[in-house]
Amino acid sequence: MQGYDPRFGPQMRIVRLSRWQLWLAAAVGLALVVTLAIVAAGVFLVVLPVVVVAGLGYHLWMKWRGQRPGGRAGDMVIDAEYSIVRREDERHIDARGAPEDRR
Repeated sequence: MQGYDPRFGPQMRIVRLSRWQLWLAAAVGLALVVTLAIVAAGVFLVVLPVVVVAGLGYHLWMKWRGQRPGGRAGDMVIDAEYSIVRREDERHIDARGAPEDRR
């Protein structure tokens, strides 16, 4: 294995780059950053109008159907009557669901 000495472990090798190689590496890095920024801006310019149009369409669709797109939790009240049925009374429930009077 190149660069490995069993007595000292892996060895690091320092690479010296000339000035033109440093400029080339910086130019490639800058080109990658600019390319990424252009692609991100393009995606943003395509996705943002689609999301805005979809949201507006959803709002108008719900308005046309007569439904509200959202609401508070207190807007709907469920009312019911509850009765407690003991275990011994379970077999004496009539067809209406009310316990029979066993007196």
